[in-house]
Amino acid sequence: MPASLARPKQLYRFSEKKWLERSLRTGEFRLQPLSTYVSQASGAARAHDASLRVLRTPGPDFLVVSFAHRFDTAMFDDYPTADACLVIHDVEAFGERLQAVVERKLPLWTGIDAPVSYGERSELGAAFSRPAQDAGQHEWRFAWRSVKPVAQIESVLVAIGSIEKIAEIIERPARVYAD
Repeated sequence: MPASLARPKQLYRFSEKKWLERSLRTGEFRLQPLSTYVSQASGAARAHDASLRVLRTPGPDFLVVSFAHRFDTAMFDDYPTADACLVIHDVEAFGERLQAVVERKLPLWTGIDAPVSYGERSELGAAFSRPAQDAGQHEWRFAWRSVKPVAQIESVLVAIGSIEKIAEIIERPARVYAD
């Protein structure tokens, strides 16, 4: 099934509120090497499976930052330290600003954003492929690859400026326990 590159109406990022507030105020996001990103996935089995998928794929590593394109309060449980969610309401404006800033900061890199495929290899490659059991993540991923060989890729911090006019933070809902 071909990947749709039409951006979703909203994006969601689950994390600690203190980090999301920085993202909201300054537009700060950390682009991480895909190999590092998958090793931080929740659950050892998921991290192991995702790492194997990357290792089996020839070619360069990518810098990535991921968001969910569907909101589900259950996703707070997938990110144990998450106490809030950044909701991006104007994904088109956000995506264009992010791509432009990364292009200026990393001029010899090329980027694309698209949904992640679950349980099958994405036509866009390993950067957009995840195991079927991770389908509940509903990821929309921004990824960049160097046009020249790079021996080692390090995380890159980018700031696209305040996104307060196109985004908001919502806090984790209180848990309701049944008697």
